[in-house]
Amino acid sequence: QHEGWINVESELLKGTTFKIYIPAFSGKLSDRISETNVIEDLKGKGEKILLVEDDQRMREFTMNFLNENGYVVSVASNAKEGMDLFVKNNGDFHLIFSDIILTDKSGIELVKEFRSIKPNIRILLSSGYTDDKVQWYEIKRKRFQYIQKPYKLHELLRTIKDNVTFIKMSD
Repeated sequence: QHEGWINVESELLKGTTFKIYIPAFSGKLSDRISETNVIEDLKGKGEKILLVEDDQRMREFTMNFLNENGYVVSVASNAKEGMDLFVKNNGDFHLIFSDIILTDKSGIELVKEFRSIKPNIRILLSSGYTDDKVQWYEIKRKRFQYIQKPYKLHELLRTIKDNVTFIKMSD
């Protein structure tokens, strides 16, 4: 009812982790209406995004949200699928939006491969981790854009809009 979800990871003899995602809102209804107006201003105009996310619920939620807000989203559940889609589409994407921690390869390694094929492709990385797994040094050194999970939806749209607008102005 609140459009949240629960991820459960369990490993025999090691334990179980529950991650509960519940959209939060604190404030007045007028703040919520204002946020809706902001989202209207941030909608895409058919820009193509390649989303690489190994968490199925996060992938589906993000894909649906971006599609509903004017973007054309292709999805991959791991690095190999992402690279296959990238090659199949001749790199014809305005933005690569990838999780950093993937099942088969680091998202940072993956986007380096994308850049070896298309050096100017815009990159947006994301992670729910805050420790060394995220590879902060490499993100800063390569000047990759980054958004921390969980992100507010209007922040995601703002970050994407800023990146695809940059591409249009510099093409």
